[in-house]
Amino acid sequence: MGYFLLYEGMLDTVLLARDKFLKKNGRLFPNRGIMHIAAIEDEKFKRSKVEFWKNVYGFDMSCMAATVLSEPIIDILESTHIISNSA
Repeated sequence: MGYFLLYEGMLDTVLLARDKFLKKNGRLFPNRGIMHIAAIEDEKFKRSKVEFWKNVYGFDMSCMAATVLSEPIIDILESTHIISNSA
């Protein structure tokens, strides 16, 4: 399924394949997914995402930084970066 169940639109693909190919009374494993969400803070990581756009193969593309930071980022992080309870 990829990251976060929704990443790369895989959920739609799996559901389509299930509806098209699964025999009557067939089972799909895993049969459910659970997502948790929490707030994080990682200044070093955030800075690296912003600084990258200042020099992309010699081009200043810093106008992209705000857009990039407004979209979700999929990555692995230390538990110390979690700053809220999960829901």
